[in-house]
Amino acid sequence: MKHLLFLSLTIASFMLYAQTNSPWQQMDRETPPARSKHCMVEINGMVYMFGGEDNASREILNDLWQFNEGNSSWGEKTPPNPPSPRKYPAATKTDGKMYVFGGYTPDGTVMDIWEYDPATN
Repeated sequence: MKHLLFLSLTIASFMLYAQTNSPWQQMDRETPPARSKHCMVEINGMVYMFGGEDNASREILNDLWQFNEGNSSWGEKTPPNPPSPRKYPAATKTDGKMYVFGGYTPDGTVMDIWEYDPATN
């Protein structure tokens, strides 16, 4: 019985140590839904993430999120004319703007190009 108690306390101590000394931390803030098949770019210290597929519902997304590296916070951006929902788009940045190309929509493959300017939303 003493061995079981000792083992339990050792495991509990290790778990507490591992959690408090981890370089990772959970952020209890507004965050985008977990996803895959999205695209991201960095512009002026902000990371922009567009579209993809919601991992839980399998819904194809067309939302745009901004991650502020300075304070580790997410915020959803709502441009007036977003691209259609898509997964596997490609993205790049040029002259402070994000360009999204192509991807797969619920209706099939698209080959269009969209520009997002963070300065004007």
